[in-house]
Amino acid sequence: MAQVNPKPALGWDVFVTLGIPIVTIELPPGVKQAYFQAMASTLIHGARDAVLVDALILNVPSIGLVVAGDAAYNDVHLYLAESNAQTRREWISALDKIESLNPRAVVASHKRPENEDNPRIIEETRQYIRDFDRLAEKTRTAQELYDKMLELYPNRVNPGWALWSSARAVKPLSQTAENPK
Repeated sequence: MAQVNPKPALGWDVFVTLGIPIVTIELPPGVKQAYFQAMASTLIHGARDAVLVDALILNVPSIGLVVAGDAAYNDVHLYLAESNAQTRREWISALDKIESLNPRAVVASHKRPENEDNPRIIEETRQYIRDFDRLAEKTRTAQELYDKMLELYPNRVNPGWALWSSARAVKPLSQTAENPK
């Protein structure tokens, strides 16, 4: 039977500030496959604040696999509406730690089905977050932020819900409206 190490592989006990631990699975010699089931649920507080509980990042070093869940996105607009600048910086830091595992494959929960599970999605996710923060500083309205992100990422999946929700969370609809975050 595979051993599950409840202590994170890199000594960090939460993924971002959302309480998502990394679990490292080492299969015993001779075991070629194992089946895992993980439960995940979301506990929502208030209108714009959510905490993800009972989720994990699965690292299988023997085959170079990281199942990144919501940590990395694969050609899909990131849902950033429930984040703020600090949690986005922490997200980037967590991606750095996932990258340090040197995975050969990274599986994202949000992806185009035909895309490969290439580790480059770690950097692509980081860059998207950086671009979002940079453009959030330079734009005045949700529409302007949305348009600028679409210029950078015109072909990513889900601009209508994920990107628009994210832009609305950090920018007002108009220049006279109050900024929500």
